Amino acid sequence: NTLALIAWNYSDIGFNYLRNYKTKKALNYFENSILKWDNIIQKDNTYLDKCNIEKAKIYTYIGNTFKNNNNNEARQKYYYKSYNIFKEIYEKDDILKDAIIESYQQVIIEIVKLKVELENYQIALQFLNNHKELFNSFHSNHHLNSVQSLLYYKIFKNLNQPKKALEYFEKYTLFMDSTTSNDKIKELNKFELKLQLKQDSINNAHQKEIAAKQYENDINEREKKQLILQIGISALILLLCIGLWSYIQKKKANHLISIQKQLVEEKNKDIIDSMNYARRIQSAILPPNSLIQKQLPNSFIFYLPKDIVAGDFYWLETLGKTILFAVADCTGHGIPGAMVSVIGNNSLNRSVREHKLSKPGKLLDKAREILIKEFEKSEQEVKDGMDISLCAINGNQLEFAGANNPVWIVRNGELTETRGDSQPIGKYDNAKPFTTHQFTLQKGDSIYIFSDGFADQFGGEKGKKFKKANFKKLLLSIEDQPMSEQKVIIEKEFQKWKGQLEQIDDVCVMGLRI
Repeated sequence: NTLALIAWNYSDIGFNYLRNYKTKKALNYFENSILKWDNIIQKDNTYLDKCNIEKAKIYTYIGNTFKNNNNNEARQKYYYKSYNIFKEIYEKDDILKDAIIESYQQVIIEIVKLKVELENYQIALQFLNNHKELFNSFHSNHHLNSVQSLLYYKIFKNLNQPKKALEYFEKYTLFMDSTTSNDKIKELNKFELKLQLKQDSINNAHQKEIAAKQYENDINEREKKQLILQIGISALILLLCIGLWSYIQKKKANHLISIQKQLVEEKNKDIIDSMNYARRIQSAILPPNSLIQKQLPNSFIFYLPKDIVAGDFYWLETLGKTILFAVADCTGHGIPGAMVSVIGNNSLNRSVREHKLSKPGKLLDKAREILIKEFEKSEQEVKDGMDISLCAINGNQLEFAGANNPVWIVRNGELTETRGDSQPIGKYDNAKPFTTHQFTLQKGDSIYIFSDGFADQFGGEKGKKFKKANFKKLLLSIEDQPMSEQKVIIEKEFQKWKGQLEQIDDVCVMGLRI
C-alpha cells in the first residue's frame, strides 16, 4: 500500500545517505521508515512479520550508521534489535526462513565484528558457534560464509590458538578461490550465450521477418481499435454535454466541483514542492549533528515539525570556551513560522558573531533589537516574534535567559524549573531587559529546554492535552537512561499519546547531561 511504498522510499534514501557518510540525514530517514512500518502494523497486523522483517533490516542499517559515528553502545543496541526479530521469525516460520537467511546472517556477522573490535573474543566465538547450523544451511550466502571463516581466523589468532586460526584461514582462502572460479565460469557462460544468440539470429531471420510483419499488422489493428474507441468516447462526451445542458444547474455544480478539485490538487502539489524546497533551505540553518555531538556529546534533540517546514528551531554557537544553545518557538508553524525562524536564527547568529555577546540576557536583548529592525522595514506593522530558552555553558557554570520559555534542571530525582521573562523576542509594549540566571552544575545534572508543542498535544483516551506536569513526570521517570535512549522513549511516548489525532504544533525538545 501507499504507506509501505513511503516506508521503502525512506529506507532507500536513508541507505544512500549512509553510503555517502551523511549520518544525520540517514538516521532521520531510517527513523521515519520505522514509524511508517509501525503505522502499518497499528492499522492492520496481517503483515506483522513482513513489516518486522523490513524494520529489522533498517535496524541493521541504523547500527551501521552508528558504526560510522564510533558509537558502539548504540550500534550494539540496534544490531540486537535486528537480530532478535530475525531469530524469532527464523525459528517459527519455515515459509519466511529462506527469505530472511541472508539478512539474518548479515546482522550476526556485524555483531561478531563489533565483539572482535571490542576484543571480546570469547563472546564472539560463542556467538558464532551458536549459529553454525545457520551458516551451513543450503541457502546460506557464499560471501557471508567466507566472512564467517575470516572472523573465526581473527578470533583464534587473538586467543593464541594458531592451529584453529590456520584451519579457518585455509577455509577462507578456499571460499575466495571458489568465488574466483565461479566468476570465470560466469564469463565462459556469457561467451557461449553470445555465440548461441548469434547463431539463433542467423537461423531465425526468416521467423523474425514474419514476426515483424505480424507486429506491424497488430499495430494497425490496434490503431483502428483506438480510433473507434476515440470516436466512441467523443460521442459519449457529446451525449453527456447534451445531458448536462438539460440539467444545467445540478450538473454545472458537479462540473465546477470537479474542476476546483483538480485545481486544488495542482495547487497543493505546487505548494508541497515549494515547501520541500523551503525545508532544504531551513535545514541548512540548523546546526549539523556532527557539531552538536562535538560540543555537547551527551545530548539529544527530538525535532518533529507539524508540517514540512517548522516555526520551531534549535540553535548552537560557541564564543571562546562558552557553548551557547537554544530552542526557539516562532509565531505560527508551517511556512509563516519557518520565515520567522530564519529571521530569528539570523538575529541570534549576529548577536554572537558581530556583537560578541555570550551573556544570555544581553544576547536576547540584542536579538530582539535586530529582529524588530528587520520587521520595521515592512510598510505594514508586523507583530511576529519568538519564544526561546537560551543557555550558555562554560565549565560547570550554566547561565540561562528565556522569553516566555523555561529551563528544567534534574538533579538526584528532583526537577527544578527556572522560568524565563514573560515577554517575547519581538515587538512588545512593556519590553524590559532579559534576566540572566546563573547556576553551578554538578556531574550527572540533566538540562532540558523545549517548545510547547509536546505538552500542548492532544491525545490519550480522552483526547486531552499532555500538559507540562505529565511532561515533568516523563522526564523524571527516564532520568537514569542514556540520553540517546531518552530520545527514543520521548518520541515513542509522543506518538503513543497522539495516536490517530493530528499533530497540532511543531515539537522540539533538547536534553543535555553533564
